Amino acid sequence: MRKSIVFSAVACLCALSLFCGAKGGKYSDVADVMESMIKAQESYISSLSKVNSPAEMAAAVNGFTDTLEKLAPKMIELQKKYPELEKDENLPAELKALEDRMERNFESMADASKSDVIKKTMAYFSDAEVQKAFARMQKVMMSLDKAGK
Repeated sequence: MRKSIVFSAVACLCALSLFCGAKGGKYSDVADVMESMIKAQESYISSLSKVNSPAEMAAAVNGFTDTLEKLAPKMIELQKKYPELEKDENLPAELKALEDRMERNFESMADASKSDVIKKTMAYFSDAEVQKAFARMQKVMMSLDKAGK
């Protein structure tokens, strides 16, 4: 269950990356959202790496989820505005750098040999508040996934 929530979160965030773009040009509005998401990811990763208690873990997850909730309406709007970005092969070259940055963030979270994020997540996951925070995040991500279909 723990792994499935972590991997579901990563998978949903990967899917969201397809709807983000580059500064200037056709996809500049998407780039703004993408950069906000990248900043949120990096803040989340930093927060998770500093966690020393279940309460801190729940706060980190809830903080990231708060940002997702704020970005969600814009992400949904952009998914509808740019349906061509749903497929990787349609991703313009100018968007690739942002997508790559998001992927590196995902990898840094998921690679237990390079990060203690997974270890800390597993250590605190049995706490009720941590489970509640991850369930909330998963609900938000699933709503984004459903909205994009």
